[in-house]
Amino acid sequence: MNKFYPTIKQSFGILGILLLMSLLAGFIALLFNGLQMAFPNAIYLKSLGYMVAYALSFGLTIRYAKRKITNEYNQAFSWDFNNIPWVIYVVAIAIGLTNSVITEPITSLIPMPAWAKELFESMLTNDAFAFIAVVILAPVLEEVLFRGIILKGFLKNYSPVKAIVVSGLLFGIFHLNPWQAIGASFVGVILGWIYYKTKSIVPCIIIHFVNNLLAFILFDLTNDADGTIMEMFNSTTLYLVFYFAIIAITTIGLLIIAKKQETINPD
Repeated sequence: MNKFYPTIKQSFGILGILLLMSLLAGFIALLFNGLQMAFPNAIYLKSLGYMVAYALSFGLTIRYAKRKITNEYNQAFSWDFNNIPWVIYVVAIAIGLTNSVITEPITSLIPMPAWAKELFESMLTNDAFAFIAVVILAPVLEEVLFRGIILKGFLKNYSPVKAIVVSGLLFGIFHLNPWQAIGASFVGVILGWIYYKTKSIVPCIIIHFVNNLLAFILFDLTNDADGTIMEMFNSTTLYLVFYFAIIAITTIGLLIIAKKQETINPD
């Protein structure tokens, strides 16, 4: 057994476990949904159910993968919360503010059907439990699984380019819908490259956190699951100026991380 866990093939097994755990945890969400119907004044029960189901499905999948690494493959496991230069944290915040905007012109070309829009809007409620699930839990749990476990294994088995691109595509596929998959794949590649350079999931968590926080705020302002930043501009010229400024900020941020590579990872 000379390969590290997981390989690309094994990563589909991990995603299969995640899907199975999500389906099983979905019964908890349905239970809380039923409780809210029985007690209409308890308006947060539904989002509490989604939060618990989400945390359980990812938590159990991460535990499965971790045990696989340490027990079956007898390999060391670390959470990769490594110390990095403070400037990387600043860069991570900046990239988190910009990266989702870059793919917006492409993703906006894919119309979201009414049924999908209603489904997303029913899940994205504006309350504390939805905030915790989307803005706090998702960045931590998804980065631990997709960068700290899946990409980490890929980087030991394949070339950096193959590992980063395939893990990014898997991150997009995980979202299970075309309206998020394109943007998520792009962001997944960016996050994968940053993890490769820094050997830490901390900047990835920060970027993911800022990205999801912006999405949550945008939904709170528009109450539209298909809402875009583009729609907030009255002038195409102003939007183009904003868009290319976003590209410039992202590029500068990535160059700073590349320049800091020797400080972060001397070997």
